[in-house]
Order: sequence, then structure tokens, then C-alpha cells
Amino acid sequence: MTTPPLLAFIAWTALHAVSQPTQPVVSWQELPSAHAVIHISNAPVKKNPDDVGVDVTARAATVVDIASGQRLFAKNADQAMPIASLTKLMTAMTFLDEHPQLDRSITITPDDTNVDGHRYFADNERMTESQAFQSMLIGSVNAAANALAHAEGTRENFIQAMNQKARTIHLQHAHFVDPVGISPDNQASAEDVAMILRAALQYPEIRQATELSSIDVPSQIGHPAYHIVSTDLLIHSYLNAPPYRIVLAKTGSLPEAGFCLAQITRDAQGDQIVVVVLDSQNHLARFQDNKALAAWTFEHFEWPKI
Repeated sequence: MTTPPLLAFIAWTALHAVSQPTQPVVSWQELPSAHAVIHISNAPVKKNPDDVGVDVTARAATVVDIASGQRLFAKNADQAMPIASLTKLMTAMTFLDEHPQLDRSITITPDDTNVDGHRYFADNERMTESQAFQSMLIGSVNAAANALAHAEGTRENFIQAMNQKARTIHLQHAHFVDPVGISPDNQASAEDVAMILRAALQYPEIRQATELSSIDVPSQIGHPAYHIVSTDLLIHSYLNAPPYRIVLAKTGSLPEAGFCLAQITRDAQGDQIVVVVLDSQNHLARFQDNKALAAWTFEHFEWPKI
């Protein structure tokens, strides 16, 4: 008496299972699980999970692995702050997006030199875009940044392009009102700055410029040659000698921003990290903060080899 209902139940169960849509199974298979696994396996791993890092004077700081994008250290890393001349990395990328050749001649106008900071170039000095570009990144020359910003078009349009670039590379807290970094309203988080350096790494011209310890720019108007020295003191430190190498760096300072430094360093195995410190205690402290974080990271993390 019970057999027919049981057979009916089994038949209904089988029919119901076969008739279920297969889309959920397909959707799971289509998830980018392989990409996620590769991303995680490539990320560096802390040797001692209980190690919390080092104490730095910077009000905000972060360390990010270049290859995976994984954050390895953070201190107020998502807080928007003035970034001073770190702005010039955005200026460099924005300019190269429009003028990748750097072969035209430009003139340093009185308006370009009429900004706070050290005055490097004489009014009406002429030079190539390449020389101005290198001066901006090596010596953080404000007049060079201004001259590049209005090399073709208006300064306002250039600043608009900078903010568009910030959106393109998905900066969360960045906003720019000048190409120099002289305004405290030029702001970004330490995490944003790390993303700026990761983006700048794709521009050979930026890497090549920031690797130089100095350049000489000859005058075209009878002035003595201009000697531009790198503002990154770590270029002469052990972080720029085997087994390490500084790949890209930029300093910044402003009363409202304190002393800042963002730098990408590579070890002998090719592992690269970006260390960002914002509002360090003083001029020398930013270099010590950056150096301490880089040394701690390379010592206390290991990079799985695929």
C-alpha cells in the first residue's frame, strides 16, 4: 500500500532536481576565483602575525606592496590631509598624458616664479620641457611646475585635468587646486598617495627623473647654469645601495602639511613597496620615518615566489 506513494515521491524528487535552472552553478563557475587566489598568493606575508610595526612621527603613513596592492602598514592612512609638493607627481602624470615628448621649449615667466618657496630660475629663462620636468621632480622647483601647467592652454584647465586624472586612477580623498602643492587645499590620504606612486611607476620619464641626484640646467639668457639637487636625502642612504634601490620618490613640505615623503623601494628579489609618510615631525624625521618603515617591511614580510 505504501509503494506507489514512495515511488511517486522519488519520481517527483528526480524530476524536480532535473528541472532546476543551472544558472546558479554557472554563475559560481564564472566568479573570478582564480584571479582572487593568485592575488592573495602573490601578496607578501608577515613572518610574525603579532608584529605591529614601528613607531613613526608621521601623523599618517602607509606601506603598500606594489605588485598586489596589499596594505602592509597603516596609520591614519585614509585621512585626507595637505600633501604639499607630492602634488607634483600628479602634475607630472597629467602633463605627460598630453605632452609625452618633452621636446618643446618653454619660458619661465614672472608669474611662474611669483610663488612661495626657493627661487631657482631667473624670470624669462628658457629651457626644454624635459629640463623643466626634471627640475620639478628632482628639486621640487615650483616655477617649473607652473610653467609646465600653462605650457599649452590655461592653468585652470590643467588643474581640471589633474582632478580628472585623480578620478581616473580612483583616488578616494584627493583634490587639487594648484599644480605646485603650495595650497593646503591640495589634499589626499596616505593611501591615495600610494596609489599615485603606483600609477606614476608606469611613466618612465618620472622614474628616470627621480632616480637622479642632481641635474645642471644651462641658462639661455646669460645666467650661470642652474644646479638642481634632489630633495630626497635617502638617495644617498643604504636604501639606494645593493641590495636595495630607490625606484621613485618625491618630497613635500608646507606649514599645514608638515614634512612628507613618498617613495618606492625595491629589494634584490625585485619586490617593491611604496612607503608614504605625511606630516612627519620635522625635515629629517620624514626620512627616518620612511627608512624605518621600509626596513621593517623588508625584514618582517616575505614574498611567496610563484
